Amino acid sequence: MAVPSSGELELYGDIGTELGVAQSNVTLHGMSQTAGFTPPDAMSEFYGYDPTPPLTTSFNTVLYTGNGGSQTFNIGFRPDFIWFKARNFDWFHISYDSIRGSNKGLVPSGTSAEFITTDGLASFNDNGFTISGGGWITNRPGYNYVAWALKAGGAAVTNNNGSITSQVSANAGAGFSIVSYTGGNLSGTTVGHGLGKQLDMLIVKNRSDGTDQWITWHKDVERNSTSTDTFTLKGGTIAILNGANAFGNYNYDGQMGSIGGENLIAYCFAEVAGFSKFGSYTGSAPSTTTVNLGFQPAFVMIKNASSTMNWVIFDNKRDATNPNEALLYPNLSNAEDNVPGAGVNFNTDGFTVLVTSGGWINNSGQNYIYMAFANQF
Repeated sequence: MAVPSSGELELYGDIGTELGVAQSNVTLHGMSQTAGFTPPDAMSEFYGYDPTPPLTTSFNTVLYTGNGGSQTFNIGFRPDFIWFKARNFDWFHISYDSIRGSNKGLVPSGTSAEFITTDGLASFNDNGFTISGGGWITNRPGYNYVAWALKAGGAAVTNNNGSITSQVSANAGAGFSIVSYTGGNLSGTTVGHGLGKQLDMLIVKNRSDGTDQWITWHKDVERNSTSTDTFTLKGGTIAILNGANAFGNYNYDGQMGSIGGENLIAYCFAEVAGFSKFGSYTGSAPSTTTVNLGFQPAFVMIKNASSTMNWVIFDNKRDATNPNEALLYPNLSNAEDNVPGAGVNFNTDGFTVLVTSGGWINNSGQNYIYMAFANQF
């Protein structure tokens, strides 16, 4: 299809006026202006507009053994977020993102402020990433590691949708964005996230403060904290990624950024059919519980929202066959655990929780939230 002329774009703008929509923020027939526009159905049907870019490969899990030198991994896309964990020894989780830079680490399992790493992620590459050095973080010789990688939108752009200006790397097709911002001075301040639809899960960390938690919202516990364009800097019904506490009503406004001058990073998620889902289920022990995702999962993270229990991560690389019983705990530095009967089955359309006793993923009558990503894209 030919790129429209300036006259055609003006005509499209006139049509937008007739339909009562903004003439800026429009993408039609391959000619892009300011991002973030959601057109009415009539415009979509007449001009073939699709507000969501097509999904490309956006998630992958990598297993490797440290060599104490340099290693490059081809994962099929340029990642913007990578989360590493040593599997066979106790060592903290560490994460990197492309907005903060490849040499700046954060610790999902703790409250540490952002720190510079000389042994760790060396670079984000067009088709993967490179690690270097022989430290414990990512590449200790002879030790086993896992890395979970997600694609956002590459280089950050300025977003003015909120009352605080943010820098955003957004991949609307995969429903994932990374948002960097500096705290304001008022609880309830809003920040743009760039995904164009309401968030289903949100994780925020103050980069400047070594005592602040990883604040975590989930739409099945409380959804009124986000809109199609922004999220809000206020406490609410949340949990802590680096802690085992149940979801509760906590006043963490300051740790969301309502204290001015501190630098924060947010990881924003919105469901994409066939690729990701952020839902909940009720435990049914001593019976198993099956959750329908509409796709075969590659990664599932679960948290008991009702009581104090560890977060749990399963993926299809560390345990490639059912039952999947290789456990890692995002809130702990513990090595990988493998407990027979305490896992899940990855099904073609979802997962089945096999635990028939114990509260971590299937206690009868208790509420559990999850984050899941698809098997292959």
